[in-house]
Amino acid sequence: MTAYAVLGAATRAGAADLAAALTTPGGTSTDSFPPGGDIYLRLKTGGTAITATITFPTAADPYGVGKAAYTLGGGALPATGDRLFGPFPASEFGDPSDGQVHINYTAIANLTVGVYRMTNG
Repeated sequence: MTAYAVLGAATRAGAADLAAALTTPGGTSTDSFPPGGDIYLRLKTGGTAITATITFPTAADPYGVGKAAYTLGGGALPATGDRLFGPFPASEFGDPSDGQVHINYTAIANLTVGVYRMTNG
């Protein structure tokens, strides 16, 4: 499991450095990143189509039912692409057990990931 840290922040006054090294996922099992109304997830594929899903724990539902996993982009991401998804507010996407957003991948070959904060200031 990889816990992604925020790589950089973008505002109207300053840009995030998109040349910063992205992270290779640790495996197809659950990785995590911090939630927030200003948090965005970047998925860069380089030759392998993947499906990325945000998972919700059963504990997130007071009745123990849980939510269905949310597939980013509505399906498989293209084999070669650079996509940005978000935001991921804690109230909707945070796992109550650890406060993080959890993500799974169908494959990690040629996949790199970055997390960015984009503020309104």
